[in-house]
Amino acid sequence: MAEAAQTLASAAQSAPPPGEPVRKALEPLTGVPNLPWQWYQDLGPAGQRWFWALVGVAALLLAVWLVSLLWKRVLLPISRRTSTKLDGIVLEHTRRPALALAGACGLNALYHMLINGVPFAESPTGAIVEGALYSLAVLAVAVGVYAVIAAVSDWYLTEIAAKTESPMDDKLVPLFRRIAKIVVLFIAATVVLGHFEVKITALLGAAGVASLAVALAAQETVANMIAGFTILVDRPFRIGDRIQLADGLVGDVHEIGLRSTKIMTFDHTLVILPNKEISGARIVNISYPNPRYAIRRDYTVAYGTDPAKVKSVLLAIVAAHPKALKDPEPGVFFTEFGDSALVFKLVCHVADYRDAFPTIDEINMEVNRRFAEEGIEIPFPQRDIHIRDVKLPAELTIGAGPSGAARMPGAVCDAAPDGRRS
Repeated sequence: MAEAAQTLASAAQSAPPPGEPVRKALEPLTGVPNLPWQWYQDLGPAGQRWFWALVGVAALLLAVWLVSLLWKRVLLPISRRTSTKLDGIVLEHTRRPALALAGACGLNALYHMLINGVPFAESPTGAIVEGALYSLAVLAVAVGVYAVIAAVSDWYLTEIAAKTESPMDDKLVPLFRRIAKIVVLFIAATVVLGHFEVKITALLGAAGVASLAVALAAQETVANMIAGFTILVDRPFRIGDRIQLADGLVGDVHEIGLRSTKIMTFDHTLVILPNKEISGARIVNISYPNPRYAIRRDYTVAYGTDPAKVKSVLLAIVAAHPKALKDPEPGVFFTEFGDSALVFKLVCHVADYRDAFPTIDEINMEVNRRFAEEGIEIPFPQRDIHIRDVKLPAELTIGAGPSGAARMPGAVCDAAPDGRRS
């Protein structure tokens, strides 16, 4: 009886005051070796956890250092000996994300090992710490994935896109990189929110409604961007090409953007056209698929001129010009009987459309000189007007003559039958 009373008294003394939670006894640390040294046994469960925490942190730092050393001294030198630069660029971009991932995974493993059996693990603060470490690991994975995408994009821009003539890849690769970054961050945020048991269904619905509202508000911008993407893919023209629009505008393509296309005219003015407008317009690409340009000019000569002589002179002028191509062969065609002249069309080609205007100027100067030497008249529009006698009522006649016809003052009339001018 005396022993039972003493046991009850000691239990009453060790019991917590009313209103305070019952503290759970700290369990021994599992998953680690139980060292036989006396000083280690004297640490107790709490001291032993602190000891293994310090050991774990030191081991984690050592592991991160070894991974960094492996990256610098082994993997990167090996990648420099390969035939492609892609592996080296990927390793350079992913070195820091790999170290961050190794550190995050090591911290998670060390935390779960040390917190096992500790009341702190079941507290709200412990849940927050555990969630933060989990989020850190997910973020490290997301950064690593994006680093791989960025490395491949940089390699493509420097090794492939720089060697192509098309600007399409120069525009699309950075756009793909930005879209990939948004997608990776969105997936990482979804995983983290799911770990914290946050329902994202309503959030996705709200994001969909917001996206619809933005799309309706910016439909012109979206339409221009889609049209710009179509232009970059379809490639009806390239930067530097000379084009002619349906309204007669002629200029060189200065820049092709996702929203607009810029054209430099002959007046050295920059015309900015929305991609939606230019993608649906009729466009003549003067410089594609080759820069050869056809010159077509009309020349008129007076009636009575020998057509064979005109054609011979024009062909001789074109044949003597150094920039007029012999293949295809130049030609002169008698095309029309005009109101005041005979019309001839001269057709020849130059190797580059940039030489068209100087060539036309030189040919016109030579045509003017040779026509003057050959006595070929270049007529101007003219009309012969004949005014005949008109019978008018007596009350409307003005100075009627003997025949009762109206005589118009200063009028030039046809000759009368008797040979006199009426």
